[in-house]
Amino acid sequence: MKRIMPVFLIILLFCCTGCQKEKLTVSDFMFNTYVSITVYGEENAQTAREALKLGHEYEQIFSRTIPDSDLSLLNSQKYLNQANNDLYDLISTGLYYCELTDGALDISIEPLTSLWNVTAENPAVPSGPDIQSALSRVNYKNIFLSNDGSISLENDASIDLGAIAKGYIADKIRQFLVENGVSNGIINLGGNVLCIGSKPDGSDYHIAIQNPQDTQGTILTLHVDGMSVVTSGTYERYFISDDKLYHHIIDSKTGYPAESGLCSVTILSEDSVTGDCLSTACLVMGKEDALALLNSLDNVYGILIDDKMQIYYSDGASDFLEK
Repeated sequence: MKRIMPVFLIILLFCCTGCQKEKLTVSDFMFNTYVSITVYGEENAQTAREALKLGHEYEQIFSRTIPDSDLSLLNSQKYLNQANNDLYDLISTGLYYCELTDGALDISIEPLTSLWNVTAENPAVPSGPDIQSALSRVNYKNIFLSNDGSISLENDASIDLGAIAKGYIADKIRQFLVENGVSNGIINLGGNVLCIGSKPDGSDYHIAIQNPQDTQGTILTLHVDGMSVVTSGTYERYFISDDKLYHHIIDSKTGYPAESGLCSVTILSEDSVTGDCLSTACLVMGKEDALALLNSLDNVYGILIDDKMQIYYSDGASDFLEK
């Protein structure tokens, strides 16, 4: 049995030829990954440090493993009266994408993600009966939001926001930075990359996508300006048992790691929570359904890589390739 620790799915290439302002990066460890915020100009250094603190505040809200987090309280009590606004908003967003993707994204996946526990010290394949028992509790339609701000869970439902929280937090951090005068920068939450404007010299940021078969290398480089780039991959967190790979992206319809034929999905969008939701959902859906969904959406682009390293683009996605 072998376990590979999490790695960044997206590698930032900070090429700043001609930039006049000094580049400053602050970083920390949260959400079981490394988080960094890069800004330009010494006058923005303190703002970046304050923005980084926001991450810890949101972790206290959205984590399912911190016992006294807002989400943990909801999962244990099955009801929160006048829930935290951010928790309410993120669950509402999650439910929208659950519906849009017909459950390919399902934020009630917690019974299965806890059962598989891919990042455990000694992960193992659960028994069939245990998987079926957990699967019976997974259905996003058992999550209810009331107009008074309360959240309730029925039929022993339990929520895991791990697939979408980083995107929401990245958007909030960008909002904070912009409101405090930062006009150029980049936020990286363990591979969720969100750009603020362009580089100070007006050029685009260059973001390289990891090669699924060689995570020390890259397979594509993108140029983006003011956008989010999020990748989900089967090679990020996994273990091997009896020569079979079991990754962390669970199919809510089968109870097992998704076997869609895709190993990597990158989403480019205006906000990061959209990319977070869709990258996971599209990897579960498979190439045909994912491309059909992406092509139906405005200002959202996808790059899909299958298990044979064939690359597929939604409409307009290839325009972001570095020439």
